[in-house]
Amino acid sequence: MDKTGQGWQKDETNGIALEFVKADFSTYDFKKEKFNGFMMANSLHFIKDKAALVSRLIKALSPNGRIVIIEYDTDSANNWVPFPISYECLVTTFPDLSIKKIGERPSRFGRTMYCCEMIP
Repeated sequence: MDKTGQGWQKDETNGIALEFVKADFSTYDFKKEKFNGFMMANSLHFIKDKAALVSRLIKALSPNGRIVIIEYDTDSANNWVPFPISYECLVTTFPDLSIKKIGERPSRFGRTMYCCEMIP
């Protein structure tokens, strides 16, 4: 989900069907459909009430659905990352979810970025 178009609507990559939904995920009505998963890259750090959003996402997941998070591994806010959440903080914020780090890499803005999978 994104507020701006990305130049494509549907695609299939490695046997996985992807569909782009142009919407603001912070206000989107997820009750209309069920999703197999969500990938949130550098977007969760714009949400102050992460628990409320993740709760809404989980309710919108199909059985066996997943949420993939890509974020900066920091808890220090700045102008571009107003509500950051480190991997450690993500795990403690959502103790009822299975959260598994998939990988990490250096960020060109310092520190690291992490990718993880959240499973309800």
